[in-house]
Amino acid sequence: MNMVTIKPLRITRIKAELTHMQDVGGLRISSASYGVNLNNSFPALSDDGKFVYYFDDTAEELHRIKTALDLNESELELQDEVMATLDFIPQDKSISRIYWSADKNKLILSSFQDQVFSNWLYDINNKNKTDLTSSAKEFSFSPDGTKIAYISWNKDQGIANLNIANSDGTSERILKENINTLSSGLSYSNDNNKISYIYPSEKENKLVFYDLNTGSSEEQSLGVVYPVNHQTLWSNSDKYLLYSSLAQEKLLIVDPINKSAAQDIGIKPHNNLYDWLGSNNEFIVLEQDNQTTAYNLWLVNAQTNQKGKINRLEEDSSNNPQAMFATKDGKTIYLINNSRLITFTR
Repeated sequence: MNMVTIKPLRITRIKAELTHMQDVGGLRISSASYGVNLNNSFPALSDDGKFVYYFDDTAEELHRIKTALDLNESELELQDEVMATLDFIPQDKSISRIYWSADKNKLILSSFQDQVFSNWLYDINNKNKTDLTSSAKEFSFSPDGTKIAYISWNKDQGIANLNIANSDGTSERILKENINTLSSGLSYSNDNNKISYIYPSEKENKLVFYDLNTGSSEEQSLGVVYPVNHQTLWSNSDKYLLYSSLAQEKLLIVDPINKSAAQDIGIKPHNNLYDWLGSNNEFIVLEQDNQTTAYNLWLVNAQTNQKGKINRLEEDSSNNPQAMFATKDGKTIYLINNSRLITFTR
């Protein structure tokens, strides 16, 4: 993937108060308070782990802040860079979800109001905006950034299709017709060869794998019945896949190669916050502790299902974690908690 250097439109400077919290079992933990509320701002981590992207309160300006903090300083002055102005969103529309390309050069903004989807594709590099099909209800960029998979929904006919298009929105075509209208949890495998999504039913949900090379699909039973709002996430090695649903606080490990029964790891993820670490088939999960304001951060091995608690956010009325990311090398974990960015370095 070609990396493009994008110049910010405007730069302001903010104070970041940095606290070195503790070293635990080889884990260095720090907390930086940025003075801006990163929660509910659709935050995202750059592919190299050096920046956090977020939207302002109006969702019209896209900002980014560096995460490469000097751990020896107690207060830093950082650049808050405005990367794009998205003033094309109609006043009567509010953004409900954002989908990012891996290099963070493109994003899809989605609005769902009055049972109608509105979708816009924006290229941060060339400032191009493209109106996407209004029937699309969920998207996923391919890891190489060349394609967009999406689930279309025809409300009047009561049907849904699995579709694909180029990353600029052109050359749309249907991959699979008449899938369940409640299908969701769309995601790409990291080798760009498979697309997965959840096919829900009254008896049990199934995980569908669509092979882009052969045009065929396979189904794997999950042994659970959950309603909508599914999420799936492929491991960096593509050997495993994680499945969860906001409605049911469970996290399952799925083996798409051996098709073995899905494993419940016994940890309830808070707000579907989990991510894979590097290529060793390990992942992290954030769990709320007995519905208090304390949270536990777990490390789980997908192959052995062994798990260990690596940190705990003690009970605090200000705790409200809404986003968590891991760098591709698995060495750094970022947790966004209101205006704080908590960094775990392995």
